[in-house]
Amino acid sequence: MQRFELFVREGGEVPDLSEMAGTLVALGCWLRADGDYRPGTWHDAATGARAVIDLGVPPLEEDVQHPPRAYVDWTPLHLAVQVPLVCPHWMAVEAFQFLERLLATMPGAHALDTEDIQETPEAEPGPFAWSRPRALASWERLHAVQIASRTDLAHMGRGDSLRLWRWRREREAAWPPAAVLRDRAAAEAHAVCVWADPTTPCALPAIGLVLVQSEQPRLLRRGDLPAGLPLAHAGAALVPPPPLWPAGLPLERFAACDDELWID
Repeated sequence: MQRFELFVREGGEVPDLSEMAGTLVALGCWLRADGDYRPGTWHDAATGARAVIDLGVPPLEEDVQHPPRAYVDWTPLHLAVQVPLVCPHWMAVEAFQFLERLLATMPGAHALDTEDIQETPEAEPGPFAWSRPRALASWERLHAVQIASRTDLAHMGRGDSLRLWRWRREREAAWPPAAVLRDRAAAEAHAVCVWADPTTPCALPAIGLVLVQSEQPRLLRRGDLPAGLPLAHAGAALVPPPPLWPAGLPLERFAACDDELWID
């Protein structure tokens, strides 16, 4: 996880734990309801992005050998946001957008990447102005280390991954959601939508696979279907049923793939 800890300048206003909990819940987080330590999660229902929340001081014995790092002139808020490292890069971007919304509700608060604690080589360690490009560059470095020895991850091309992200963010509620399948034969990840009623046209993205729920389910490459009528957003097209359905791919070659088991 890429960990961001929140601080305010010494002497600045420090919201209490209940205030911060209320702010997090209003931003869509789930938190443990009470106590001095309220861990939780933020989850974006549309894209599937998530972050882990640490609010308060965990009930652990004091570690005198490794005390919490302190920074001159800064007061910790005991609030941290942790971003997954094994996932497509845009999930980190979504988490950064959540962190930016959180910072906007807390004037004077700064988020410090615990793996990037000096703004410049000459600067004293400690918080500095937020920069999403810098946070993403740090994430990319940490991500590369995390995946270097992993052999269990599927891969999706960056372009297809970005189009999947757009589909999840912009699709209309009546359009099919997009999950991901792993091709066991090639360790590839593919977006997949379900065509629930193959007797009627279906809005689909321009990428990935389509599971057609016919009497005999078929898994088809999107490119094997008609291009369809382009729609106004999400990169969608309204695709008519073809006169003759292609034979399709062997279903047993594919398996559901969690978003933290594939990379781009």
